Amino acid sequence: MLAACSSQPQDKTTKTAIKIGVIAPLTGQFESIAQPNLNGIKAAIDDINAAGGIQGSSVELIVKDTEGELEASLKAIETFYYCISISPHPPHFEHSPHFFV
Repeated sequence: MLAACSSQPQDKTTKTAIKIGVIAPLTGQFESIAQPNLNGIKAAIDDINAAGGIQGSSVELIVKDTEGELEASLKAIETFYYCISISPHPPHFEHSPHFFV
């Protein structure tokens, strides 16, 4: 699961980082599947940042390990939900800086 959070900068000339969160079983029985996926995500983010980011904003990766367990998965989801719910700007369908994939 991927999630992203960003907030609008106070100063219109200052770009804030776009934070992309990854929730994956990086340890446990699914580690062999999740680790290569995470490596691909990291490589893509490195490429994006090397090319100047997204509309001038750098991309920052936040990773949460579910350990392949329900409790850790729920905690990770809660972390990203909290990230979105404390945004200073409510999300709007067409222009939301927040999304889950």
